[in-house]
This record gives sequence, C-alpha cells and structure tokens, in this order.
Amino acid sequence: LMLAIMALISGILTLLGQYQKAELLAGFGAMLPFTGFSAAIIEFTAAALDEGKSFGRACFQGLKSGLIIFGIGLPFAFLAALCQSFFK
Repeated sequence: LMLAIMALISGILTLLGQYQKAELLAGFGAMLPFTGFSAAIIEFTAAALDEGKSFGRACFQGLKSGLIIFGIGLPFAFLAALCQSFFK
C-alpha cells in the first residue's frame, strides 16, 4: 500500500510539474526509486499526449518506456550483484 501511495504522489507531482522540486528538496527519487520510475512513465505518457497522440497510444508509449527502463536496469543490477558477490 505504501508503494502505491508513493507512486500516486509522484504521479500527481509530475503532472503538476513539481516532482523535480520535491526530488531536489527531499531526495524523493533517491528515497524510493519506484517513485522515480512511475514519474518517468507519467512524463513519457504526458509528452505523447502533448504531441497529439490519442490517449491509448500515449498510454502504450508510457508503458513501453517503462519496459525499456526496466529492461535496461535489470541486467545492470544483476551484473552489479554478481560483481559484488565475486569480489567480496
């Protein structure tokens, strides 16, 4: 429930254009990386809507960007964990 609340707060702050200020002030994305992830998805979706894409296409672009971010970050996280376990 707490993750959902934090994601909702970061989404609202992103739509209001205040997420970056909260991030600088309180380290919002560093405190819980999930909030930065949800804010990134919302930013991509809002950008697609601003470009004039339909709501469905904008949502698809937001989800696609989330999968790309997750797909790039996950292998690096596994690699970092492997390196840490080997070089202890």
